[in-house]
Formats: sequence, C-alpha cells, structure tokens
Amino acid sequence: MRDESICPIYLDPPFNSKASYNVLFKAPTGEHSQAQIEAFEDTVRLAMSEIGLFDAIYSARALRRLKPDPVPEEIITRILDAAIRAPSAGNTQNWAFIVVRDGEQRRRLGMIYRKASDIASEMYKARGRPAHMTEEQYRRLMTSGAYLWDHMGEAPVLLVPCLQERATPARATFPPSLDAMYERELAYERLIRGASIYPAVQNIILACRAFGLGTLITTNHIRCEGEVKALLGLPPDVSTYALMPIGYPQGKFGPLARKPVSEVAYADRWGVAWPN
Repeated sequence: MRDESICPIYLDPPFNSKASYNVLFKAPTGEHSQAQIEAFEDTVRLAMSEIGLFDAIYSARALRRLKPDPVPEEIITRILDAAIRAPSAGNTQNWAFIVVRDGEQRRRLGMIYRKASDIASEMYKARGRPAHMTEEQYRRLMTSGAYLWDHMGEAPVLLVPCLQERATPARATFPPSLDAMYERELAYERLIRGASIYPAVQNIILACRAFGLGTLITTNHIRCEGEVKALLGLPPDVSTYALMPIGYPQGKFGPLARKPVSEVAYADRWGVAWPN
C-alpha cells in the first residue's frame, strides 16, 4: 500500500527517455503506460533484499572494494528518498546530496581524496593501534583504508551529503538579556550542525544494505574542502559532510565486530556500569 502523502521524487530521464516520472505515485505520466510504470516499480522492488532492520544494522560492514558495475538511477533515487526521511534540527531539511557519476568528475574527486588521505595516514600512524583492536584487525583496517584512498574515484557512484548554513539572526534582534550569550549561541550552532545531516547518512548506509550495495562514511576530503567545493560548484554557504562511495561489493556483508555494550554504556552517570 502506497502512502499517498509522500512527497514525489522525480527521475530525469526514466526509461531512457526525457520525460519525468513520479517514482512513488502510481499514476501514469506522459508517454508511459500503467503497465510500464508497474514493471518499473517491480524492478526497483525486486532489487531490494528481504532483510530486517536489525539484520541490516548488524551486517552493514564498511565495504571499500566495489565493482565497477553501474547502479541503476531508480535505486539511487530510492536511497536518497530514504535519506530525506531522517530528522534534522528544527525540521529545517537544509541538506543537499551531490550524486557524482561522471567518470571525469569521479576521477578528480578521487584525486582530491587521495591527497587528503595522505594527511589522514600520518594521523593514523601518530595515534597508533586502538587498544580494543588486535594487530591483525588493525592491519586489515589500514590495508582496506589504503585501498580506498587509491581507488575512491573508481566507485560507480560517489555521494556527497551537504548542508546549507542556516541564516544567523542579527545580534540586534536578540533581547538584551541574551546579548551576552550571542557568541556562545553561534558556537553552539556550529557544534551541533552535523546532527542535521548524519542521521540521513545512516539512512543511506542502511538503504544501501537493503539494496545489496556497499558503502561507508568517510570524511578525509574535508581536509581539502575548498577544492571539493570548487569541483562540485557548491555555493559559499554549502559545506560537505561526508563522501560515500556506492557500488556492488566485491566482499560480503557482516557480521560486525564492536566493543560490547557493557564497555561503553553507563547507568545514570559516568562510571556506573550498565547491567549485562
């Protein structure tokens, strides 16, 4: 049963034509018959794995080795539609998603990512192995990361989640009682900005898992944000928050190795262990 209140998402071009088609509504538009539309929807539906929410959460590994096979535009649109179901501060929905599929754009973005990752590599070396990881686990992590550093531009889709800055109220509009807090309020807004985009990123990860696609969140490119913004033509008030390669994986999903809940959760205050 369709939720007819859902905002329409348009594909251009669907079915290799120039017409637009509403993915979520069943009504035929333009040159496409009802049968064509239903066949199209079946194609998208069948591409999704029969997987439960917790199965997806527990098996959505960071798969960095991707096949070059193209990802259908219809599936990308469904993934983006899942992204925009996430919450955002004040329901501003001031997100934007740049889908990079052009080969030359991907190559150039991959080169910027490679340069930024050289810095990340030195940071990893300086920090050393996390205490909860074995030498072998850390070696595999670094090997996998290094592969992505060299091959980011080869992923068939590079998705760049962005946020547009919210207009800051002029200081004169604040009541006198809050004037002294103005700078602190601006610092607060900068601190929480990611809360309006990273829930959407997690939805993207889970939607990719449902479609059998590999992806992960990486942020190395932000070290070279100016170059990325110039390449993608972003306005001055729009910033990137992640770079997500998407494609059909060479490896397999799950399971995930994580520290147990008992080591990271507390009851009522820090240091009081959460009961097992």
